[in-house]
Amino acid sequence: LGAEGDPDAVNETWTFGQLDEYMLKEHGLEHFFSTYVHQQYKNRVATVVESVAHEFSGAAGHFHLACADFALSKLVDTKVPPRLFLQEMHSESECGAMAGFNDTIKQRQFIMQHAMNTVLKVQKAVLSDRPVFGALNAKFETPNGFYELIHSNQKGASYKIGARRCKDSVDATESDIASYRSYKAEKERAAALAAERGKAASHEESGSGLATRIKAAWASLKGRLPTDTDQAQDKAHHHHETGLKDLIVRMTKVDGEFWPKLMIKTTPITYTSSTAGSGSVTLSDLRGQLGLKNAGTFVKISEDGSCITPLSRFQEQTALLGEDIGLMSSALDKQNRALLDLFLDPPDHATVWSPVRPPAVGDMKDFPPLFCQDWLRQVFLLSRLWEKRAFFFRTIKWEEWYFEHRMIETLGYYGWAKVDSKEEALVPLLHEFEPWGNPGDMDETSVMQIGHYLVNRPPPAFTGNKKKLFDHLSAVSESPDNCFTLAHVHPETWSADNPEHCNIIKRRLAEKDGTKWLRKVGNVHIGFGIEPVTELSPYDCDPSISWDERLPNGRFKREKNVLYQQLVDTLKIDGRVTSLRLYAMFASFDPLVVFGNFQNGHLYISGDDRKWYAQNQSETWNMAQLDAYMLKEHGMADFFASRIFPQYKEILAWSIQSALFKRNPFEGGVGHYDLVCLDLILSEGDFHLYVLEMNSDCHMTGGGAYSRDDAGGDSVPQRKYIWNSVMETVLDVQKQVLSDQSVLDLLDEDLKTSDEIYQLFYSNQEGAEVAPALDCAFFQESSQENQGAPSPMEMAAEEKEGEGKSEL
Repeated sequence: LGAEGDPDAVNETWTFGQLDEYMLKEHGLEHFFSTYVHQQYKNRVATVVESVAHEFSGAAGHFHLACADFALSKLVDTKVPPRLFLQEMHSESECGAMAGFNDTIKQRQFIMQHAMNTVLKVQKAVLSDRPVFGALNAKFETPNGFYELIHSNQKGASYKIGARRCKDSVDATESDIASYRSYKAEKERAAALAAERGKAASHEESGSGLATRIKAAWASLKGRLPTDTDQAQDKAHHHHETGLKDLIVRMTKVDGEFWPKLMIKTTPITYTSSTAGSGSVTLSDLRGQLGLKNAGTFVKISEDGSCITPLSRFQEQTALLGEDIGLMSSALDKQNRALLDLFLDPPDHATVWSPVRPPAVGDMKDFPPLFCQDWLRQVFLLSRLWEKRAFFFRTIKWEEWYFEHRMIETLGYYGWAKVDSKEEALVPLLHEFEPWGNPGDMDETSVMQIGHYLVNRPPPAFTGNKKKLFDHLSAVSESPDNCFTLAHVHPETWSADNPEHCNIIKRRLAEKDGTKWLRKVGNVHIGFGIEPVTELSPYDCDPSISWDERLPNGRFKREKNVLYQQLVDTLKIDGRVTSLRLYAMFASFDPLVVFGNFQNGHLYISGDDRKWYAQNQSETWNMAQLDAYMLKEHGMADFFASRIFPQYKEILAWSIQSALFKRNPFEGGVGHYDLVCLDLILSEGDFHLYVLEMNSDCHMTGGGAYSRDDAGGDSVPQRKYIWNSVMETVLDVQKQVLSDQSVLDLLDEDLKTSDEIYQLFYSNQEGAEVAPALDCAFFQESSQENQGAPSPMEMAAEEKEGEGKSEL
């Protein structure tokens, strides 16, 4: 927005989302950008590119980011679209002084990050003579939706928008027709689906209740039902008050073919399917056999028959036909139709602003009691991904590393707005660290967030407290059903809270076998609460002192969460001890979806005065630097891939297993997510990887307005922008799970995200289960390398045996 009379002055900037809101409010024009601007923009740029395409010959390996300035003619008549005029195009050096973190235009701050991600993928494709289409989706967009192909003259992958025509058209050479078919098929499928739904919705529904809806759906199946079905349907409708669960679909053989039959529950369903086995049939198979195509929606009827839960097409692939399954017709009122359409066919992208958004669905409390509450809450949260692209930030004590500041930078870049109240936002940034747990044990604020917001919250079980991680891993280690031993992934550790462990601590400290020991307070961090010891600290393991007794300075006399841990001789760089930090992203709590991350991992080289303290961050290396060092100094090629990464995967796998060991503590955490950092050490000599702790809020200083570091922010370059890729993946995953679509659809054949930063390690989403193989052979081999330190259970047993001999 420029000053009056000076079109070159820029006094204020808007996102196109703000422009759309303004044009809707002031002129009643819905989706203004996509309807009046977007296609004209593509045509103008395509015309320029096509006119100069011949000048690029021979420039292999070259790339560029250009900006184009346009003017939009004044809107005189809402029936006549304004015209878009191309004024000039610039190179990046003249594109409005893009200033990164300091850029006043939030959605431009990280533009080169996504530009280079796309450039490198395209260069890889063309330099290896692979079609650029492989880097794009069926709509010729990059998978994250940031970029859309306008022109390509690559042989076998040529593509251009019909720039000289004022309509959306695409020209392709004969050799590229096969590549183009997927695009056409997708557009035709979407058009057919919209027409089919519109046609179904145009029929007025007579009567009310689920029985009527099922009756209408079956009656519309092209007259293919047996003649006695109408009587069965009438009977079912007449007995509606007996409970919806009494309605079943039974497959009846007529003239050698199976046909659906709706009736009151009498006998079990009998049906044979090649996809689901004898006596059962998947709903997707049933849909195909009945020729339903996209008509109707299968629903699951609640046990008490009071409500229904629609099933997605993905769920139909595993759901079996049973007495609790019904078919809902498409004849719904506008409000319910909008909600169901959003669930069945949400927009492709949840991170970037979508120029065409689903209609607002209103308030959940205004909906009639047709859909079950859990499903309603889930889909309303889904709708807010497009309806409430906003965050609320509660001011906190100034600390530049708090993750909320990184999220403000990231969400601002994606075009999300900052609002003044939590109720207006989808993402509340409240600086709360209460881990997810049983709602009965959580405070009122945490409980109110369930199902209403996307909430960054520490996962349960093992983050934020070294003793919690130790306890959970110990529980798995002591299970006779597992080959896993704690010493394989964790330095020898004992708890001063445990009387049996206290006896072992005393004995191990007295052995004087050269083992060095650390005393750690489990819930204290950043180098505090840790010290080397040679004897038991006063008050530890003293049962005569109650937990409530305090010292004159107010501190507790006997501290909880105290661990005694072996000091591992770590890998040294130039004589300095080291540690590693790798990441795990819990993109969804319920269902639980966990990604591993090594792209942003790094090695810390300590410069601490305490020569033994490995977690100091004086100097950092990325994994490529570590690989180069290990090859030069130890002759070990691909060190990270061959030695570190396999051990990291095992540690993360067993950590997840330890959290789920007795129950699933993530259940109910709909809309919750977190990024967790794993602090690890690598032993000198045998290069064995141990986990020390796992934490949330991993102290990332970023580099923007909220960072006080004048040198440019985070000293770890590959960590500076990590929340951009985190939120991009989290929002995509949340869109998938809230619409009951497979998270696997987001990933490549190696289960990696399109940017290759994250790899799926665990998913318990039904139909998309991924669980790491817990490799006993790995631990047996590792045990031989590590000389097999005893497990806590074995040590406790030895201690008891020794006590018995002493008494005898």
